Amino acid sequence: MRRKKDRQDLLLLKLKMINVQKNFLNQDDFTKLEKLILDKNFNYHIALKNEICLFYHVFYFDKIAKSPFTHFLKPLRDKVKNKILNASLVVVPKTNKKINYTIKSDLIIKDIWKAVLFLNTNNGVLNIYDNEEILPEENKFCFYDANLHTSNFTCTDQNIKSYIYLDFEGSV
Repeated sequence: MRRKKDRQDLLLLKLKMINVQKNFLNQDDFTKLEKLILDKNFNYHIALKNEICLFYHVFYFDKIAKSPFTHFLKPLRDKVKNKILNASLVVVPKTNKKINYTIKSDLIIKDIWKAVLFLNTNNGVLNIYDNEEILPEENKFCFYDANLHTSNFTCTDQNIKSYIYLDFEGSV
């Protein structure tokens, strides 16, 4: 009986390490990010993950700015108030069925948080710790302990699923 209680306590602790906020950025700042992803001067790279072709743009890698567009993230940086380690914009095309395109890691990372700012509303859920399903909604921000297992799924109801993915250090 003790083991079951310990697992339940651990689950409750991990769920407290997830925070979701709607309307995270003010509307002007959010609209600038929305327009950025469609700008003809905004470049993307392509990656293949679990049979999915996705497009991404790296803003920061290993604390170093890698993009001439990092200034678009200033409102996000100001609200997070932690040092951004990595930040990328990800665009995933619609699929006929929902597909998990997450690559799993078993690394234990101390004092690192992950976050997602969803840029559009769609049905491609982000599942955290096999329990908490986060439905993407425009301007919804979700941050969570980097050690929590996540699964990210494609959408089937919109042409794309788009979001900004962040790693940042420190406690929240």
